[in-house]
Amino acid sequence: MKRGWYPWIALVAVLGFATAGLLTIDPIPAKHTYNLQAVFYPEPSAHQGYQLTKVRIGERNVSAYVLTKEGSERSPRPAVILSHGGGITDLLEYKHPQYKGEFFISRFEHVPYRLADAGFLVVAIDNWWAGERYKPEYAEMAQAEPLRSIFRAWVQTRIDVSSVIDVLEKRDDVDPNRIAVAGWSGGGIVSLMSMALDERVATIVAWKAAPDFMTKISARGQGMLVSNAFKNDQDFIQELKEGDAIYHYENIPPRPLAIIGNYEDPAMPRILAEQFVELLKPSYAEHPDRLRLSLYKTPKPTHDLTRESLVEGCDWLIDVLSAADD
Repeated sequence: MKRGWYPWIALVAVLGFATAGLLTIDPIPAKHTYNLQAVFYPEPSAHQGYQLTKVRIGERNVSAYVLTKEGSERSPRPAVILSHGGGITDLLEYKHPQYKGEFFISRFEHVPYRLADAGFLVVAIDNWWAGERYKPEYAEMAQAEPLRSIFRAWVQTRIDVSSVIDVLEKRDDVDPNRIAVAGWSGGGIVSLMSMALDERVATIVAWKAAPDFMTKISARGQGMLVSNAFKNDQDFIQELKEGDAIYHYENIPPRPLAIIGNYEDPAMPRILAEQFVELLKPSYAEHPDRLRLSLYKTPKPTHDLTRESLVEGCDWLIDVLSAADD
């Protein structure tokens, strides 16, 4: 086999993994900056009785949708930051990024609305590489260094989350002690990173996600990619140690944490979530109710979430953040 084929073989393998402001918030003009495919992700509009605003937040200009229920008198209120799924290598499969406002497509919109019904301020962000934040050079990065780019993009999104918290904790209508983060797949990994590296995160829900990036890839039969990524690359090893939640798990307890996924998931081996929870259990001995692992049986292996699992995560956030009122 010619040597020139090796990068493309590695790229195809990674795609299998990645695919499965101070106090003010400034409105964004209603336009699609990079000609996003609106047929899949139309501009969301608020249901009757709710307010939905498209904004940019903080010094990093994080694009987001902010949802509240009209007439909610709960103030200061909890806030939940939502991070969608996927990874930067999705840019190689799609002509344009597909995650713009993902939490507000019909399949998932019950998540933000359920949280808003509880009186929460809901902030659904576009991850660092996607939606309004897309730049053509991100696809070039993903093609040149696919494995490293996936991890770096999640790290950048984790920094975005902290930037959003910088703004939220200064708002009069938000309780700075009740700011949560939740997301699925890549967004779930971002949620775990956020809790491990930002002490202001009160609780998280990580749907179909777990830490330990390199072990996850190896467990999916892609050990060659791991070896190649680590070979003579101490900088990447250092980036993993600084950014992956597995290296900072001791920062998490005793804050409430829930990991919810599928028993058989081709993109997220359950053993990683199970091992992570076992690692945390001793620190939650006095508060076992603050640590949850739920794995759903499905008719066949899938990375898709059931509505039941999404509702469980929402109810976890509602229970935990509402309990802080007592």
